[in-house]
Amino acid sequence: DPSPTLAVGALSGVYSSFPLGLSINPVNGTINLVLSTIGTYTVYNTVAASGGCAAALDSTVVTIDLPPLAFAGTDTVICSYNLLSLSGSIGGSASSLLWTTSGNGTFSNPTSANSNYNPSANDILNGIVTLTITTDDPSGACNSVSDSLSLLINLPPDLTMGPDTILNCLNPSITISCLTTFPTVTYNWSGPGIVSSGNTANPVVNTSGTYTVTLTNVGDGCYSVDSLFVGVNSNIPN
Repeated sequence: DPSPTLAVGALSGVYSSFPLGLSINPVNGTINLVLSTIGTYTVYNTVAASGGCAAALDSTVVTIDLPPLAFAGTDTVICSYNLLSLSGSIGGSASSLLWTTSGNGTFSNPTSANSNYNPSANDILNGIVTLTITTDDPSGACNSVSDSLSLLINLPPDLTMGPDTILNCLNPSITISCLTTFPTVTYNWSGPGIVSSGNTANPVVNTSGTYTVTLTNVGDGCYSVDSLFVGVNSNIPN
């Protein structure tokens, strides 16, 4: 909170202000900014007559400006194939904003509080990026302000499909497969003839067609999707 600075030899008298709205300590002149209202005030220092000296009065003008406010949002996590929908905000004396990144991804509209951020390949490789919202510099004593959030970017699980394969009269049902190095995932297979184990890495199928697996990381929900084809050889062997 600001306090008056007196010239050498000057006396601190009784402090007052006009108009109402300024919270000022009458003894030492300290202004309580939290309790004061935005506006312009005249502050008076009145020194009573003493020791043959006449009373003295001095004044100065004090302006309390509305500060700008900025909020980037909370730290968050996305999968690498997603955009981040930002929900920033500005307030106070701020009238415009600009989003910036510590990486080199792109904003759909860097001057909108609700912009989308598209991570770059380098952002994804690094796994984390800082997004910052900065207000304009309003007129008066207050400067622009900024706020930031950390964006964690998770990769989906790696997924390697087994080979395409063929049903025949000797093998009317076969096991298809996929592989991943992620330790905790769920499997969800779809296709025309899943006989069993449709929620494992190795389902059994008995019908020709395309089989698709969605592999989801339990920890963060990021997923990968891939397919293989099962054909059929209806020739009867000799």
